Amino acid sequence: MPYLPEVWQIYVRESGFKQCPPLGIEVKPNAPAARASPSGRLPGSDLAFFKPASRLLEIERAIVNPLYAADYLPNVRFRRGLCSAHNDYMIENWYEKDERLYGSFWCRL
Repeated sequence: MPYLPEVWQIYVRESGFKQCPPLGIEVKPNAPAARASPSGRLPGSDLAFFKPASRLLEIERAIVNPLYAADYLPNVRFRRGLCSAHNDYMIENWYEKDERLYGSFWCRL
């Protein structure tokens, strides 16, 4: 939410928007991406949980992508705002904190 422009934060609150439609990707319940982190954060939302010390990310490079299909939302302007907010969040909280992590373009505009 803090990465969305104010107009879209209001839209989310007033419209009751909860989340984007799922991509239909099945994540196995015992996969690292499906487990809540020790800090209690949502699955896949805690970078520290994926650090080498936890033995969940012993790789040289990884592309991190969202599991929600925002590009299927009917409101094109909201879709742009949501994708932009997601990208800004990922840059600040993931990509700038671990040089092994990369993103890809997200969202058809």
